[in-house]
Amino acid sequence: MICFSHRVPIAHLQLSFQRSQKFPKAQYYCRLCDYHCDTLTICISHIKDDRHSRLARMQEVETTLYHLPKPNRQHLDYLDNLLARTQSELGLTPQDIQDRMDVAALLGDVLKPVIPGIGVDLSDQSCASSPRFNASFQVAGSASMDLVSAASA
Repeated sequence: MICFSHRVPIAHLQLSFQRSQKFPKAQYYCRLCDYHCDTLTICISHIKDDRHSRLARMQEVETTLYHLPKPNRQHLDYLDNLLARTQSELGLTPQDIQDRMDVAALLGDVLKPVIPGIGVDLSDQSCASSPRFNASFQVAGSASMDLVSAASA
């Protein structure tokens, strides 16, 4: 009998010693896919199949995630430091936020004579790190409308 174990990973295939009534010719069985194979050629084509590969990757990820250690204080401290560094490098400065608030107030002052009852608020300032200006408009008695401008404050 020829052994293909060096050429093809057959970790999930096993010889089927008990014949299945549904698959009486099946000599091999893939535990991962619950798939019966009649010959080694079919086993090889099954292993190369996208479905088997996808399920094998999913099982590998699940196994890896299962064996990961629980987060500890060191992990949390590192993530806190990483977020603080990212905020300081890429986030808005207090001056940027104040400039945007000034633009929103100025925009509200310009629009109030034209649209009575309008309110202009900055939106997503905690997440905004781009030079885009995000504003939300609320007119008394109507739904709010968001404005996103590519112009920097």
